[in-house]
Amino acid sequence: MTTSTRPEPGALMAAEIAEQPAVFERVLRDGLADAAEVGRVLRERAPRFVMFAGRGTSDHAALYAKYLVEVRLGLPAGLASPSTLTAYGSRPDLRDVLLVAVSQSGGSPDLVETVSVARACGAHTLAVTNAPESDLARAAELHLDVRAGAESAVAATKSYTAELLTLWLAVQAVLGEDPSVADAVPAAAAALVERGDEVAALAARYRFTDRIVLTGRGYSFPTALEGALKLMETSCRRAWARSRCVLCSSGCASAAPTSPCSAAPRRSSSRPWGWTSATRCGRISRRWST
Repeated sequence: MTTSTRPEPGALMAAEIAEQPAVFERVLRDGLADAAEVGRVLRERAPRFVMFAGRGTSDHAALYAKYLVEVRLGLPAGLASPSTLTAYGSRPDLRDVLLVAVSQSGGSPDLVETVSVARACGAHTLAVTNAPESDLARAAELHLDVRAGAESAVAATKSYTAELLTLWLAVQAVLGEDPSVADAVPAAAAALVERGDEVAALAARYRFTDRIVLTGRGYSFPTALEGALKLMETSCRRAWARSRCVLCSSGCASAAPTSPCSAAPRRSSSRPWGWTSATRCGRISRRWST
C-alpha cells in the first residue's frame, strides 16, 4: 500500500463504528428466528448453571451476558477458565451446565478445545460468533451468528455491540418475551454516531494524559472494561476499569488527582454512585448513560 492510498489513522475503525446501526438492523431482522430456536432448545434442556468463555472483547460481552442470565433468568452463572480444561486437563462434571463460548472470529484454538471438552463432560454448548463457518461454530451444538460483517480494524467495535444484542436476544428467547422492545436500538445508535464531532472535541482535551480510569457497575461494567481495552489498543494510554465498589475501597491510589475518570452509570439508577466515585478518584472527563 502506498502512502497516497493508506487510510488516515483511525479511519478504518471509525468506518466500522459507523456501521453499527445497520448491523443492529440486520441482527433484529435476520437473527430473530435463530435466537428463537436456541431459546426453544434451551428451555427444553433447562440447564441449572451457565458458564461463559471468551477472550478480550468477547470476554467483556460474555460478562454482560452473565448479568443477563443471573438477573433475567435467575440462574447462577460464571466465567470459565479455559486453561483448567486445556492446559491442566481437568474434566469436571458438566451435566446440566450450559457453556456459552463467545468469539468474534470463532477461531481461537483454546475456545474450540474448551467447547469440545465441555461437550465430552456433559455440557450443553452454544457458540456466539461472527463466523458461522468457523471451527468454534462447528464444535458447539448450537450457534448464533452476530451478523456484524467483516471487521478489519484491529480494535473490535461493531462485533462487540453485535454480540451484546445477540446475547440479549437469546435471553429474551429463553424467556419467551417479545424482542420488539429493541426496535429502537438502531435509531439510538445512529444518533450516537452522529455525535462524532462532539466526541472528537472531548477527546482532544485529554490528548496529553498518560492514564485514564473508567468505572461502571452491573450491566455497564463490561463496557467500562471494553472502553479501557479500546484506549490501550488505539491510543497508547494506560487505561483500566474498576467497579464502583473496588474504586471506592481500594482503587483510588491508581488514579492521580489529575487523571481523567469516566463513569458509566445505569440510566435507571437515582444514586449518582459512578459520579461520586469518579469525583473522589480523579478529574471527571465525562459521564454517559447506558
